[in-house]
Amino acid sequence: AMIKSLSKEQLKGIFTGKITQWKEVGGPDLRIVVVFPTKMTGTNKLWQEKIMDGEAWISTNRQEVGDAPELRKKIAGTAGAVGAGPLAAQDEASLHSPETPEVGRPVTALTKGAPSANVQKLFDFIAGEGQKHTVR
Repeated sequence: AMIKSLSKEQLKGIFTGKITQWKEVGGPDLRIVVVFPTKMTGTNKLWQEKIMDGEAWISTNRQEVGDAPELRKKIAGTAGAVGAGPLAAQDEASLHSPETPEVGRPVTALTKGAPSANVQKLFDFIAGEGQKHTVR
């Protein structure tokens, strides 16, 4: 059975290793394998702060990969695998993504000195109209 959604507490349990079987969160009788992307330090830190309340990542039943494409490939090819990564890493055709709490961080744009007219237009778009294109 496909899992339709996972709560923050369920995600925390999975990624800290307290929940080890998918059947504990309404899924099949299958061991959970956490896939940890070692090169995605910003995403890992954000996930640890926002979802795991600062607790340590699981150290057993964990497979390590490098970046987002490797994360996607490992999850797609490993029974029971789960990982935390950017939306851009998701491949609708091969991966199922249940509804989860959204995790994000602000975007910061900087220039050295005053921005040119075109750069200022970009900043204005990001701060205004562009907000509707961001995940909240």
